[in-house]
Amino acid sequence: MSFIRRLLSRLNISFTTEESAPATAQISALEALREVARRGEVARVIPDPSAWQQETRQDRDLPFHG
Repeated sequence: MSFIRRLLSRLNISFTTEESAPATAQISALEALREVARRGEVARVIPDPSAWQQETRQDRDLPFHG
């Protein structure tokens, strides 16, 4: 969910969870992603998806490796 929140924040799309907003103000994650697709702004905000992924990706320890 944090990935979606970061992406929506970067695209200036407001997003609230059920716990923090009244029912009338809620927007589901699916609706938010549909809004991202409708706007077509991802390519403008993230022109190089590979570089963006490398910047935002966080390595983590994997179980049974190491």
